[in-house]
Amino acid sequence: MPKCLYILPFLLVAGYASADGLSPSVGGPRVYQEMFQLRSDGRFSVPTWREVAPDLAEMSVLAGCQSLGFDCGDDPGAVDPATRYIRRTIVSGDYRGTAAIVRVRQDRYYAKFTAPKGFTTCRAGIYRKAGSISDGATFAGSIQRSGSDGVSVYADLGEPPPEPRFIEFRLLILFVPKDSSPKPRCWPDQTILFLCRGHGDCRSSGVYPETDLR
Repeated sequence: MPKCLYILPFLLVAGYASADGLSPSVGGPRVYQEMFQLRSDGRFSVPTWREVAPDLAEMSVLAGCQSLGFDCGDDPGAVDPATRYIRRTIVSGDYRGTAAIVRVRQDRYYAKFTAPKGFTTCRAGIYRKAGSISDGATFAGSIQRSGSDGVSVYADLGEPPPEPRFIEFRLLILFVPKDSSPKPRCWPDQTILFLCRGHGDCRSSGVYPETDLR
């Protein structure tokens, strides 16, 4: 697995989204629900969360924090419901979504879900059991605060097979204000969040069990 994993921003931001689609104003924690979709046949679309899972579309910041084992209950904005926050769709080769693509080499994608302005990446997890990955494909993610702060992702569909291959997973990312005081208990930079090598070998972090979302 490469030393540095790179990648992307997407779909739901819990908190205050501006009408023009820019980053929300800095306040308390922010929780984003993200989607990564990569298919060798290119036949897919990026659905909204209200189409996929209405209950998740209404997730509060508090619920998102709790899912990742983070206490934001004292924050006055934590009970606010998630606001649907759809960013510009990015299409690059076999990838379609809202990830910021950093680099593409053949079937290997490096991308990042970038932290909003004024925020830093705190924790993140993967809905592993609800996702799909073909045998022979690789999908990995980590916290990466160097460069543009965010959750970096590496995805590789592997050698072209006779049938289409795919990687489809939902992620949950918690961002906190950079100037938070006292400093929150965020996971270290370069924390490996998950590593999936085909359908039968998809693992979340062994150090932080909260990365495996239910």
